[in-house]
Amino acid sequence: MTMVHEPETTTGTLVDLALSRDETAALERVCAAAAELACGGTVLMCDDAEQPGRGEILFAAAGADVHATAFAVRHTSGFLHVALPASRCDELELVPQRGADRTGIAQCVTVDANDGIGTGISAADRAVTARLLASDAALEDSFTRPGHVVPLRAELDLPLRAYGYAEAGLHLVRAAGLAAAAVMGTVVGIADPTSMAAGEEVHAFAAEHRLPLVAIRDLAVGATPATSVDLPLQLPTGRTRLMSFDAVGEEYLCLVVGDVTDRAEVPLHIVAADRIVLEASMQYGVPRILLGVRAASNPVDQRALIFARLREEHDPLREVLRSTGARSLRRTFDPDSWSRCN
Repeated sequence: MTMVHEPETTTGTLVDLALSRDETAALERVCAAAAELACGGTVLMCDDAEQPGRGEILFAAAGADVHATAFAVRHTSGFLHVALPASRCDELELVPQRGADRTGIAQCVTVDANDGIGTGISAADRAVTARLLASDAALEDSFTRPGHVVPLRAELDLPLRAYGYAEAGLHLVRAAGLAAAAVMGTVVGIADPTSMAAGEEVHAFAAEHRLPLVAIRDLAVGATPATSVDLPLQLPTGRTRLMSFDAVGEEYLCLVVGDVTDRAEVPLHIVAADRIVLEASMQYGVPRILLGVRAASNPVDQRALIFARLREEHDPLREVLRSTGARSLRRTFDPDSWSRCN
């Protein structure tokens, strides 16, 4: 967990919403990976760029050729996946493998292209199958089952922070402007090829083969948070924007009063969710943000938890407040406001 330093002021603590150095680096990795994929290249995807648990060779299935596929076969176990949106899996009737749900990986029954290949196991044959899986023209009977390519079912309706390798792979190829189908294979160890590469071996593999390294968690940086409500609201105090969102199991309301775009030290008030509109109407002419929370038995602990989350990179609460356009927030300590939360 990376914490963002907050300077103290005479009126409270400043929360800097600008991207940190680590967040900027994450965005640069995503851009570099998308650019490489758009050019028909290959990237290496991991879970965490600092401490990779594993590395996935990744390239767009629509442009799969014998060279990229052979590279993936050589440096992985040879077990190649093609990630596809769940809806496309349904259209092609790519059914889940029996027991696949127990592994946590939504593997479908293996397939080969019905035409244009030999046995299906060669890199050339698997490239044909991958390209066919990426094609909008493919139908259910375009494939034979079982085969030598493993379709992966990706649930793209998940929030970015919940993405697994399949979802992240599709996110990257779509960011590159390509069809939503991604070839993936897990890199084997360098020192011990009987195990999977992890940690420094992932970094070493990326450097040796000059592959851009991108992490799944990088995708959430700077992303627009999902909100269940986001609408303009006209109050006596002026134009406001009301948002409702879930931040890791906690429901919040956010009311932006006035235009806070590019403003620094925007006042942030914590209020009871059912009083947020009333609280917004009690002060005129001051652009500010009100965060509505549920009543808590211990408001001091509740406030401390919220303020701690505002300091955490990648936290959904911080991302929602960043989406308001404010450059920084001034956390205000109003005992009366806190007493009204209870």
